Amino acid sequence: MIDSIIEAIMAEAEERAKTEAELTAEKINDMYARLTAEKNAAAEKAAAELEKEAERIYSAEKSRNEQKLKTALLETKTRCIKNAAQNAKQKILSMPDSDYENFLKRQYEKVTTGEKGTVYLNERDKKRVKSDTFSGCTVSDKCIKTDGGFILEYDKVDYDCRIDSLFEEKYNEICDAVNSVYSEGK
Repeated sequence: MIDSIIEAIMAEAEERAKTEAELTAEKINDMYARLTAEKNAAAEKAAAELEKEAERIYSAEKSRNEQKLKTALLETKTRCIKNAAQNAKQKILSMPDSDYENFLKRQYEKVTTGEKGTVYLNERDKKRVKSDTFSGCTVSDKCIKTDGGFILEYDKVDYDCRIDSLFEEKYNEICDAVNSVYSEGK
């Protein structure tokens, strides 16, 4: 009889142990599935964050490279403008005397008011240009320091018609012309 009670207790203990082992295995499997899902979600989140970071880095680098390209293009345009202006100045300064005199006369006619004034030239231009080019004005004995052109002085008003000043005045127009050449080339 004791044996049968012990057997019954043992059978019941084995059944309980089997049931608890199954429940524990089920809990472990559920926990493993949950942890696997969490790990996969974390990996997907990390991958998405890495992708966003890579996109941010790519965008920043692309923007930097575009800015470098724009800067290089602007420097090239500026260099071209300076070279074009320098070449044009040299062409004007190296004109034959009669053509140069006509050029100065046209500049003078644009600014003269018809009043008596004084024209200032550099030493070289005094030798190249006839004094009657500036009708109604006196050519000063004083020389100015410039590559070419003149300054017309009335009582309180000066007109700066030096070659350098004329090019500075036209700088934006020259820039627009160079920009249009570059735009057509694209």
